[in-house]
Amino acid sequence: MVTTRCDSIDILEYNAWLIEEVNSSYIRNTIYGAYFAGLHISTRYTIKSADLWALNGVSPTVDFMHKYGTMTRKATILDKQTVEYKTVVKIPARRISIESIKDFNKWLDTIKSEAQLRFYGLKI
Repeated sequence: MVTTRCDSIDILEYNAWLIEEVNSSYIRNTIYGAYFAGLHISTRYTIKSADLWALNGVSPTVDFMHKYGTMTRKATILDKQTVEYKTVVKIPARRISIESIKDFNKWLDTIKSEAQLRFYGLKI
């Protein structure tokens, strides 16, 4: 999604690879506990805006620690028009009890909600 006014730009992209992996990790079983095989995703996106814009803001750094795993994301402005996003999600293999499935799936929801890559710019 791109929102522009005459003097500024707001661009929102999604970490599609991360979203797809998380979508396939939900535990849908409601009768028994489940074994989760684990997940380790590392993504890097480099986004360059048109020369008309100078970047002046990016998505915030994320550093989540949860009982089921971790998620980190860092955005670095490389130059006036280029930003790089690095995201790492690690969820170790483990058995998820039937009582914990809802909590585990909420953790996956949190990861998906932070899969947005946003940057802002001003007209040069």
